[in-house]
Amino acid sequence: MRLGLRATGRALAVAALLALTAGVLLRPEARAPRADAYYDALAAELRAHAPARLLALIDLDRLDANLAAVRAQLKPAQRLRLVTKSLPSLELIGYALERSGATGLMAFHAPFLPDLLRATAPEVDVLLGKPVAAAEAAEFYASLGPEANAASERIQWLVSDIAMLDDYLALAAERGLQLRINLEIDVGLHRGGARNAEELRALLARLRSAEGRARFSGFMGYDGHVAHAPGFGPFASREERVHEAFAAMLARYGEFVTIARSEFADLVPADPTWNGAGSLTYTLYPPDAVVNDLALGGALLMPSTYDVFTLASHRPAVFLAAPVLKRIEPAEVPLLGPLGRLWRWWDPNRAVAFYVNGGGWAADLVHPSGLATNPLLESPANENLLPTLSRLDGSPLATLRTGDFVLYRPRQGDSLTQFETITLVRGGRLAGTWRPFPRRL
Repeated sequence: MRLGLRATGRALAVAALLALTAGVLLRPEARAPRADAYYDALAAELRAHAPARLLALIDLDRLDANLAAVRAQLKPAQRLRLVTKSLPSLELIGYALERSGATGLMAFHAPFLPDLLRATAPEVDVLLGKPVAAAEAAEFYASLGPEANAASERIQWLVSDIAMLDDYLALAAERGLQLRINLEIDVGLHRGGARNAEELRALLARLRSAEGRARFSGFMGYDGHVAHAPGFGPFASREERVHEAFAAMLARYGEFVTIARSEFADLVPADPTWNGAGSLTYTLYPPDAVVNDLALGGALLMPSTYDVFTLASHRPAVFLAAPVLKRIEPAEVPLLGPLGRLWRWWDPNRAVAFYVNGGGWAADLVHPSGLATNPLLESPANENLLPTLSRLDGSPLATLRTGDFVLYRPRQGDSLTQFETITLVRGGRLAGTWRPFPRRL
């Protein structure tokens, strides 16, 4: 028995020694910030000239470069439609329309429509990117008064099923309007719209019998699933699977267009809107694709979720900046006591705490490098929508000081709506401001 206890004790001691050795060997090295010419210069400009508050930034030079990349990609037969959800500023939209030559917008929120129509030229038309209830469309028309007929010429209402189409036809009859109706088709995303030839024929037949209350304007077939096609290791790379999914989607879209042109040619306008794409896939469309109306927005600002191989030529142009309010060394974590000191010893990158004004966004930290959120203190993204204190941990090698700015890349462009103003950067210098949409939800 004693021999067994001694053997067990030795085994435990050896195991403890091995664990300690492994812990020491795996101990992280202190990280120092890496030099980055672009971010270093931007952070220096903010410290020197920006107001000491939370900022949303757009780099106009990078925005111009992304717009140029889009213009170089699109062929004459392909129209560009700007997605306003990803570009939530009337001034930004106007700038992108002028620089790109686009004459189409995609809107997702009906209350934004009056502002979009007033802020853009009469030749700019607006396609709804999601179906909205006919009752909400009725509220929109009621707010316009005598401008309702002119607005109907510029808006394509998206309809996904027969019941919704009947609601829109009733609205048109009630208000004496002729509505432009774009039909949603399911090209593989499986979130609504005509799923097959039978459902499409039923929608088009109902439009044919609408007696002047509506006219068919085209299709919207969103390919949002394509860019997320998974690879299968050695069997197929992600790029190969994306191209396979894209080809299947495009073939499916073509089948819907064939039905419309062959069986309902009297409904198809001379210049139909065969809308598709999205920022993640617009570069995949060949010049002869049946889709002639390509929607994108995020590719112009490049939030962090747009870092995919199809947008390799685009560069991030939108950032969030938070000033540092406190540098605390050594960093403490509430209630940890001696374990906190052990944690700091084992990981020197937890030795210093930086508290920034704000944070908590759905965003990725990009500058300075070497910092990390604290997993014990971090709040879920967007839990705090008004500014609070957010903590970042770093090593004693971190050069960040009170008054410096931490830079983030938001995951979506609509994060700009959380700010009162959007600060512009041109040539690495602050260059004015824009405003986000004048109203929220």
